[in-house]
This record gives sequence, C-alpha cells and structure tokens, in this order.
Amino acid sequence: MAEILLVKTTFDDLNLAEKFAEKLLNAKLAACVSIGQAQKSFYFWENKLVNAQEFPMEIKTSTEKFAQLREFIRKNHSYEVPEIIAVSATLSDPDYENWLKEVLG
Repeated sequence: MAEILLVKTTFDDLNLAEKFAEKLLNAKLAACVSIGQAQKSFYFWENKLVNAQEFPMEIKTSTEKFAQLREFIRKNHSYEVPEIIAVSATLSDPDYENWLKEVLG
C-alpha cells in the first residue's frame, strides 16, 4: 500500500469546510477529514497583510490519491490559491493502514 498522507488546508467558513469534507469522502479522496476550531491566520495577499479567521482541515489519505486530491482542492476550494501541504506518515498502526486502504478503495 502507498504511504499515508496528512494533507492540510484551511477554510474561512465552517459550513463550506463541512460540505467540502463530505465531498472529499464521497469522492473517495479521503478516509477521514478533521476540521479544527477557528484560528487566527496572518499572511500577505496581494501585497496586503491579512488578519483572518480560518478553520484548519486535516485530510487523511494515501500517496496514491494525492494528485487527484490536489486537483480537487484546486478546482473546488473557495480560495484562489488554497493551502495544500502534505506530510507523509513515517509510522502508523497496521490496522489503521488497512482501514484507510479499505475506505479509499
């Protein structure tokens, strides 16, 4: 099986994030999606310092699904340039790996 990936993105609206999570799961691009509590984000956009509230999203998927997942996020996210950061899980529980593989098909 391919490695487990944790993919991070953010949303400025909780309802949009929840709907997006459901779409990811229904498309079999994620086995699990976690949405965190609102946090303050500071960044430059179009040469202006932005101070925004965002909801972090962590998507559990596999390396095999990453290219499709990245394209899905790019096409369906409300941000012009969404955050898409993937981190490989170097170690994971075999039972969790099997569950993830089963869910992703």
